[in-house]
Amino acid sequence: MDFYKYYRNGYTHFDTYYFLRGKPDVQLALDSFYFERDSRFSTCYDFAVAKVIANDMLTVYLNNELVKLDKHPEEEQITVSFPKVKEIWTESKTDLVELLYALYELGCFNFGKISLIRLANYLENVFNISLGDVYRTYLSIRGRTNRTQFLDQLKERLIAKMNKDDQK
Repeated sequence: MDFYKYYRNGYTHFDTYYFLRGKPDVQLALDSFYFERDSRFSTCYDFAVAKVIANDMLTVYLNNELVKLDKHPEEEQITVSFPKVKEIWTESKTDLVELLYALYELGCFNFGKISLIRLANYLENVFNISLGDVYRTYLSIRGRTNRTQFLDQLKERLIAKMNKDDQK
């Protein structure tokens, strides 16, 4: 678990112990695979990183498959009218995905009866942007030290405006 947190947070201060071949610290290697590996080719934790990456990829794949299963034929027949002039999202795609997940989790659209992908498609159309794989972006957001940096910034700006208006 300690290594997983180390890797997910993007730390590098123990990389020489984890990822360099040569003098391994056996006390760091708790996985039995360590003793079966070829020390000329692999390091103490490269297999652990490979498992983490593989699990991330599997998560993205399974989520995409679940979305395909969740699609209902009646959803495809509903047409949504969009404004003639589309506004353009000028912040990062990651910021919009962070907002998307917050809106989805709060159930802000259709009384919470909307799929994540449908909501993502809606926001893509409204803001004239292609978000790409929102699940992969969500995984990168989860790995950040401050997971809600965009939402925190929104809150700070709104409070600052309200405080400024109170002083008028």
